[in-house]
Amino acid sequence: AGLETICKAAHQAVDASPVSWGDIRAVGLATPGTMDIPSGMLLDPPNLPGWTDLPLRDQLADALDLPTTLQNDANAAAYGEFWGGMGREASSLVFFTLGTGIGCGIIIGDTIVEGAHSHGAECGHIIIEMTNGRRCATGQYGTLEAYASATALIHRCHEALEAGRASSIREQLDAGEELTPVLIGKMCE
Repeated sequence: AGLETICKAAHQAVDASPVSWGDIRAVGLATPGTMDIPSGMLLDPPNLPGWTDLPLRDQLADALDLPTTLQNDANAAAYGEFWGGMGREASSLVFFTLGTGIGCGIIIGDTIVEGAHSHGAECGHIIIEMTNGRRCATGQYGTLEAYASATALIHRCHEALEAGRASSIREQLDAGEELTPVLIGKMCE
């Protein structure tokens, strides 16, 4: 079902754009998690259960009949910003992505820091609390991701509410709102 969803999204994107399929010469595919970039293989991405040892790059290339390249999602986002965004004037940059976890892409010169298995810029796993740190989804303690990711933000808010902390968020939850980072942000405005 994952490959079908990716192909459907690609077709929707092209259909909504001024570009036709005949104009497209190659496809870029960005995914989270551990991967073997040169072989185009997802190894064991924690956010994509069941996609272990998956040759996703080659499967997508076959499905779309176009050459396809694979890259870590945060690296791809960083390079996009470097190539066509606010980083156009920079010679190097560090780009953080905030979501389920914390991703990072590092560009030095015009080169993406990939590292082994696409872990060269996994800055979300930097230890920021050495003593009695919070546990993140990967099982490590004290990481940036354990404190500042969207997932951690929700967990920390739940903990504060359960501990009796007064908050207008409680009223929103009682009214049926789902606790999300967007709701937390709205309540902080």
